[in-house]
Amino acid sequence: AHKPDDARWPPIALSDLIDPPSPEEALATLARAFDKWQSTFERDGFAPIREAWLARAARLGERIEARLSDVTHIGVFEGLSDDGALILATDTGEMRIAAADIHFPT
Repeated sequence: AHKPDDARWPPIALSDLIDPPSPEEALATLARAFDKWQSTFERDGFAPIREAWLARAARLGERIEARLSDVTHIGVFEGLSDDGALILATDTGEMRIAAADIHFPT
């Protein structure tokens, strides 16, 4: 419901968009969603979760920055691998990145 005034990048709060739910309501909603996807994973594996995630992914097919602790990789966000790693097409080839801070260059 609140956001910091001094963030490095412009933040947004739920209250900027909607009347935010109470913490209890938000937790109940998240718990139901987690239960749904956990059940999907146990029954069908990762593939349907990957498909649903990619259907909602921002900047798929566009240039992004994947920032790790010691290096930044820039390339086209191609998708997710079967194990959930980000697939990044760079000038030197395809990379699979398990964890990074993702930024959208302007």
